[in-house]
Amino acid sequence: MGTTLKGTYDKAYCSKLVWQALYYGSGSLPLVLVRPTTFIVAPYFLPGEVNAPYYPTKYGPF
Repeated sequence: MGTTLKGTYDKAYCSKLVWQALYYGSGSLPLVLVRPTTFIVAPYFLPGEVNAPYYPTKYGPF
């Protein structure tokens, strides 16, 4: 499976929607790492997509 992360909404998967929310919803903050146009982000690896200065202090199931 391969879909583009940025600029397209025709194909989506759960972690892509979260990644796009962080990328487009962070305003001018470089919250998530810049990735190639086509890149798979598995849900388990989403915390690793956040830039170090903005890394959450706590994440996981609540």
